[in-house]
Amino acid sequence: MDILVSGAGVAGLATVLNLGRQGHRITVVERAPHFRLKGTPIDIRGDAVEVAKQMGILDQIREHRVRTTELSQFVDSQGEPVARCAGG
Repeated sequence: MDILVSGAGVAGLATVLNLGRQGHRITVVERAPHFRLKGTPIDIRGDAVEVAKQMGILDQIREHRVRTTELSQFVDSQGEPVARCAGG
């Protein structure tokens, strides 16, 4: 089947990946003049972890993740650490 996907953002590209693996012919249209190299971090948890696993991209996500949460800590008014985030 020929399918047109409008938008090369996260949702559009994930759609392309899944439909392409099913044998469909995909055309992607994007209005932006170039791919964005920076953007908002994506929080992958809950059901999204299983979806990423099924897509075959979970290992790559884990390899390239930004470890913001586990590097965060709470400090008191003197700047002394009082707690760390439980990330990982």
